[in-house]
Amino acid sequence: KMVKDAGSATTGGGVISKMELVLRPASDQQEYQVRPVTMQDVITKYNIRAP
Repeated sequence: KMVKDAGSATTGGGVISKMELVLRPASDQQEYQVRPVTMQDVITKYNIRAP
C-alpha cells in the first residue's frame, strides 16, 4: 500500500508526502496510509513544530 500511495501522491506533492513519512514516528506511518496528509496538515504541523 505504501508504494501505491506514494505513487499516487506524486501527482500532488509526492515530495511532501515522503518527507512526512520520514518525520512521522513508525506508529504514525500506518495512520498516514489510511489518512493522506493534506497541505493544511503540513502547514499546521510545521507551525506547531517550529522552534
